[in-house]
Amino acid sequence: MRSCWHVIFATAQVLVSSMLTFWLVEPKNFSVGVAATAVALSAFVVALPESTHLMSKRIAFGQFVNVYVGTVIHGAQTGVVIHPLGVASSTTLGALASVVAIFFPYPQHCP
Repeated sequence: MRSCWHVIFATAQVLVSSMLTFWLVEPKNFSVGVAATAVALSAFVVALPESTHLMSKRIAFGQFVNVYVGTVIHGAQTGVVIHPLGVASSTTLGALASVVAIFFPYPQHCP
């Protein structure tokens, strides 16, 4: 259950930071260099607070790479809000699926 909170916290950090980045630098202007700079700066901002759990930082780093690489690939077609929400929702859905799996374990064999 604790890991779900790490996912939610990391996702919130990524959403705020990536949307701010997309509003400052439009997705159509993203290049490999801009994406690398955005990942580095965003990772620095997430890594800076000591109170953030290491697992939340790792999840956020992976999400940043997914968001910014997807933006480089899709360019101007990338939505400023929709693309980060898509990455965030898939991560959150995975975390919720792991919680559901705890409550409904795999089928047991009948003797």
